[in-house]
Amino acid sequence: MVVREFLELICNSDNLMIVRDAESEAGQETIYKGYKALLTHDPVADAILDAQVKRFRASPEIRHKEWKDRGLMPPMEPEKTPDFRFSDLQMTLYYKIII
Repeated sequence: MVVREFLELICNSDNLMIVRDAESEAGQETIYKGYKALLTHDPVADAILDAQVKRFRASPEIRHKEWKDRGLMPPMEPEKTPDFRFSDLQMTLYYKIII
């Protein structure tokens, strides 16, 4: 399956994270992160739409709602969770496509 075929199966309002595969998850390069509908307007689209999908998964991202305004760290990693109230957090679910 190529990226273009996968995108036909999901909705325009779905969040995507398209990454280039690496030996470890930490080494993966994020190529695109955003809504499916906006991918067609991104300059990277032509280079990735015909790329082979190696695998995909649901990828949650949990962060403080006001992380930019408060100067906090960007999206959290499970082993580095700071002391926040649960109600201060927001979760975004991405379709993570590994090419």
